[in-house]
Amino acid sequence: RDGWLLVRGLIEGGPAEEAGIQEGDRFLSIEGEPARDMPLPRAVRIMRGELGTSVRVAIRREGVDDAVELELIRRNIEVEAVQMQLLPDRSVYLRLRAFQDSSTRELRRSLDQAQSQLEEVGGIRGVLLDLRRNPGGLLREAVRVSDEFLSSGTIVSTRGRDGQVLAEYRAHRHGTRPDWPLVVLVDGYTASAAEIVAGVPVKLA
Repeated sequence: RDGWLLVRGLIEGGPAEEAGIQEGDRFLSIEGEPARDMPLPRAVRIMRGELGTSVRVAIRREGVDDAVELELIRRNIEVEAVQMQLLPDRSVYLRLRAFQDSSTRELRRSLDQAQSQLEEVGGIRGVLLDLRRNPGGLLREAVRVSDEFLSSGTIVSTRGRDGQVLAEYRAHRHGTRPDWPLVVLVDGYTASAAEIVAGVPVKLA
């Protein structure tokens, strides 16, 4: 944002949270390299590295005059992508935290579990899909999650400057969930693949 690499969200229990990084922090430097106007892919390359090694960062924090210097320890991060809760009105609350390899599998398991638990009282009444603070992730998982709720239509496509379609992903009728009422929650931290999922039902409505 305005040339700054801005912390949009934190993974609970991850290295950034453990080191003291906070939402809204702006990176001044990463491993001594100035971060202002640094392309995001470059920042990612510097931050990634051998497990157990450290990466030094300096950040600017609102309300703090001096730069804050922190050291993060690199490690693998395993995140539960989907959290499910049954609501009193037989609606299913699904929080998608990220689009990673397991996202669609976890979502399917959660919906199957909800269907089984609510079968004797009339079944699922609706789905509340929470994409707040979801930074995105794998495009293929965003497409598969969308396909769970859609039976036809284009989910997402990319076009060249001449308007030619370069890639297109469409919904399939097979495996589509019942036509439950669906509410999608987003906020200012919903980004990338999560924005695609949030926008598809509106586009096809």
